[in-house]
Amino acid sequence: MSDIKNYRELYNFVTEQDPNALEKLMIFEKFLLVRCGFEWLSDDTQDQIVEKLHSVYAEMADKVKLSDFLSAVYELIYEDLKGKPEKILRFQKKHILDKIDSFLCTA
Repeated sequence: MSDIKNYRELYNFVTEQDPNALEKLMIFEKFLLVRCGFEWLSDDTQDQIVEKLHSVYAEMADKVKLSDFLSAVYELIYEDLKGKPEKILRFQKKHILDKIDSFLCTA
């Protein structure tokens, strides 16, 4: 990766590996920024949370901006999960979709 000379090359490198990598990184970053204990979870658990939330976002992407989705994730973490992001893994995808959708409707 040291041969990468600019952001375009970095973008191309990352998205060639996974076309959704940037969205997943933004979800990952949101968890780090809200300082909810996510950073203390194992790498595997962090990856599972990001993948699960990205699959939820993929279903909503045609009707919601990623930034709005991330704001709703923040609300979900603090209102429903009481700052314990690992609880997301226990929720069914439909439950997360409904919660995110309800946060977006009230915003």
